[in-house]
Amino acid sequence: MKEQFGGSRLSKFLFFTSWLFLICLVLSFFWRIEDYDLQSKSIVSSRWAWESTVACAVAWLCTLYLSYRLAGGQRNPVIWEDKSLFEMLKNAFESGEAKIGFHSLRDQKNLLADLSSAGIKKGLFKDTRQFLREKITNDPHAFHICRDYIVFQMIHQGREMFWNGYGKQKNAQYFHEAEIIVDLKSSAYSIFRNVFEGLTDKNHA
Repeated sequence: MKEQFGGSRLSKFLFFTSWLFLICLVLSFFWRIEDYDLQSKSIVSSRWAWESTVACAVAWLCTLYLSYRLAGGQRNPVIWEDKSLFEMLKNAFESGEAKIGFHSLRDQKNLLADLSSAGIKKGLFKDTRQFLREKITNDPHAFHICRDYIVFQMIHQGREMFWNGYGKQKNAQYFHEAEIIVDLKSSAYSIFRNVFEGLTDKNHA
């Protein structure tokens, strides 16, 4: 509800309308049509008004979906304003809007050592970089351990931008200092906007 009411007037109206259709959908399950026999002057059968149920279900789904799309869908900043930087990274990585890379001349031994000291150990035959990708996008604790080594980078509206693992803006020099490079597509800006524009301090893992 919070996400939908963060959209335009039309999306809010459609969201409210979808609830009316949902109520009608529930009521339609209890709506019976009675057949009356004129000769015997009595009710001979009662059947379920399935047509109205289907119509209400279709109307409910359509208005709910249109409301969601008009509110911005996953691009609606309201959805992400209470999320941590870890949750944003996880979503962007899973949706293909973020790629995680590493400096080619470094072996990430310091990262593995920090994780190992916290009980997060790499298997003997596990690829190091794949292990790190999986951990920082699925384990909030691992992300917290590695965030001092992370740089986020994005080209948005023709401008190249950099942030550290806490969402603080940095210059290009920080790119060369970081171990983990999170390359974000411009389309991911709506997800990270509240953090990267300093509109929220919810950067905890």
